[in-house]
Amino acid sequence: MEYKTGYFAKVNKYLELGYFPVSIARFNPKGTNFMQWIRIAPAQDILSAYKSGQIDEVEYEFKYTLQLQNTDIMKDWNYLLNVISHINKDYKGVVFLCYEKSDSFCHRHIFAEYMKTNFNIDIEELIVWQ
Repeated sequence: MEYKTGYFAKVNKYLELGYFPVSIARFNPKGTNFMQWIRIAPAQDILSAYKSGQIDEVEYEFKYTLQLQNTDIMKDWNYLLNVISHINKDYKGVVFLCYEKSDSFCHRHIFAEYMKTNFNIDIEELIVWQ
């Protein structure tokens, strides 16, 4: 199974390509019902401090990485993959979604790097052209 990151605006294309969408944002877009991995979404205090300009990208990354370190990611990871395999075994992979475009600063890129560094799990941005 492949693991990718992407953003909500491209979800229809990801589905066409055979990827199961999982939201790692605090909230799904209105009118959607994606499976959520909420514990990977940035904590509200981190997100609020960044959006208000109280912290910069460097401090955001530091705080978000601490959040990831304090989460039993592999327990969640294994549970998530088990649930997805019971929903449909035909998916090519999983795409972890949030709101920012592919080339924007985003927690999903920090998450992907964290998974590679700590668990040797490759998660790359799924680039699609529409």
